[in-house]
Amino acid sequence: MAIDSNLAFAPEFIRPIVQFCTEAYRNTWSAENRVRYSSRLETILRTSNDRNILITVNPKLVRDFSGKEKCFIYEVIRLAAVEFPEIRYLVEELRELYKRRGYQNDRYFYLESLSDNQFVYEIDCILTPRFRSRRLYYEKLNGFFGRKQLTFLEIIQQYLFPDIIEINRPKPKKKIRHKGYRDHGSLGSEYSKTLKQQAGDWTLRLQEERKKKELDDYLKFLSGFAGWE
Repeated sequence: MAIDSNLAFAPEFIRPIVQFCTEAYRNTWSAENRVRYSSRLETILRTSNDRNILITVNPKLVRDFSGKEKCFIYEVIRLAAVEFPEIRYLVEELRELYKRRGYQNDRYFYLESLSDNQFVYEIDCILTPRFRSRRLYYEKLNGFFGRKQLTFLEIIQQYLFPDIIEINRPKPKKKIRHKGYRDHGSLGSEYSKTLKQQAGDWTLRLQEERKKKELDDYLKFLSGFAGWE
């Protein structure tokens, strides 16, 4: 679905983003890169058993950008995906990533609930000329994002069309096998349980006797101090 031509402002806003996404998509998924990726993946999977592999959205996006920035990234990428359906998978990847990481944002939940037609109309209204919201939207797009102070095009390149990402995962612990029979019964015999209970009762009795003696000694001290004895 292309953006409705009657919506004049959203296409104007999204055109440079779509051009950049188109270039990034073609560079990332060119025939040459597919061969290179498949070769690298084969090597990684053959030589490394303690890594997870990702080739789509970099999950560090959730950590590196604020809640409002993540929402804006979603807005722009979804708008671009309406005009350039080949990257629709990025919208789904963002939704899945945000859901998996428990992302909470009222604006995002509202936009995510809209159909594509409703969504584009929403953005087109924001981009209406002479509206303050249009100026703010362009300022956001041309600003810097996150701790790394990246441009939006750099975000696309580094987070949405990354190279193969290798994520370390804990190595499985080697199972230690002990010689001989080690399980001597977790519950123990009736005799051992009786001994443990008696030991516990004896300990409690000693504690009670000590407390009683301390109380008696304290009362004797008070009586002597007051001259009652």
